[in-house]
Amino acid sequence: MSNTDNSARLACFSVVAFPDPSVMSRVLQLFAKRGIVPNSFTSTHHRGTDSRLVMDIQMAGIGPELAAYLGRCMAQITCVESVETCEAEPETAA
Repeated sequence: MSNTDNSARLACFSVVAFPDPSVMSRVLQLFAKRGIVPNSFTSTHHRGTDSRLVMDIQMAGIGPELAAYLGRCMAQITCVESVETCEAEPETAA
């Protein structure tokens, strides 16, 4: 097995956006139009004077180039304030 095996890595995205009703679907559309389904997607609406929507997405099996590209695309979506990407080892079952 090579060190460049993308299936053993998780691309992680943390997206902070204004809480617009269409922003989640626009973010997920980036995966859908490539025929891929994220391993994990969670979102939390932080209400208050500085209301924000925070989305955390994990995707296995994509390379670092595609992960970086998806992150740049997410950052260009209307209402998205910031996108952080990282790579992580998936948790293994004991």
